[in-house]
Amino acid sequence: MESKLIDVATMRGIAEAKDIGAALAILFQTDYGPAITKFGGMEISPAMLDFALSENLAERVNVLARITPKGDRRIIREMISRWDLNNVKRVLEALDRKQHYDAISRYVIAAGEFPPLALQQAMAEGSIEGALSRLAHNTHYRQALTSALTAYKKTGNVLDALEAMDLAHYMERAKIAEELDARHDAAASIVRMDIDMRNIITLLRAKRSGLRFSEASRKLVGNGNTPMGALSEAYSASNDVASFAAKLQQFDLGRAIELYRQHGDMIAFEISMRNQIFKTSRRLLRLSLLSIGALVDYLYLKQMEMFALRSLIKGKEYGLTQEEISRLVVWSL
Repeated sequence: MESKLIDVATMRGIAEAKDIGAALAILFQTDYGPAITKFGGMEISPAMLDFALSENLAERVNVLARITPKGDRRIIREMISRWDLNNVKRVLEALDRKQHYDAISRYVIAAGEFPPLALQQAMAEGSIEGALSRLAHNTHYRQALTSALTAYKKTGNVLDALEAMDLAHYMERAKIAEELDARHDAAASIVRMDIDMRNIITLLRAKRSGLRFSEASRKLVGNGNTPMGALSEAYSASNDVASFAAKLQQFDLGRAIELYRQHGDMIAFEISMRNQIFKTSRRLLRLSLLSIGALVDYLYLKQMEMFALRSLIKGKEYGLTQEEISRLVVWSL
């Protein structure tokens, strides 16, 4: 499965392709070829290409779940939960915008416990509260979805529901980091980097909004590589987004700070951190024996690959320049 991941040279070729057709010709020669064939082959439409990308990811994630030893399935199940909860988030956002399931179907990753039919049935409830109530019958996600429902009932704002889901998800991920650490598995560092990234993004947004650390801290999750005390100290000692980012030690955000100062775009920080997680995941996967940690590393790499492909293809579809696309790509080209 690792050998089927797109290498940097191929990803660069897709990035430098003159149009979607040329990019598709390269992508067709990769592990995505069978899914592209299924949804239209070389004549595939951009919408169907989204379906093909989603199907490939779902197939690989489901294979990973099947080959995981029974004693480790809880860990992989929790790692895969990212896609289940992302699917639920899309359902809630679509309901908030009065959209139908067709508006999100191409982005649904059919891995985990919420197949497309379950999501359609949830949307058929006709409201965010109804959808959350129905999906919360799933015992694995009951706590996260009940928290989201409670948050939504308080404010009527779908963003509060999404935030509650995200917080619950990362609190579970923090437990996974502890379990991997107890096994002395290097993959724990990747999970902790993921937690750090979420905390840093939360604080960057808070700093931009002029919030105090105490106001933002309730949204943070423990068990990252960066202690809460260090985050608080850096946050309190900085005057703006750039100065706060410059004080962080876990990630090298120098280039992201430059891009932020030039364009005022916060996504530069996320792209930079995801690239650094990608590099660490790739290094650990190549060094590790087949173990639960190797499976965790693979999941992060596959996720990064999907981010990169969607960014490149959408960028070409919308006519963005090479420079504009390069600021969006979650990949070290």
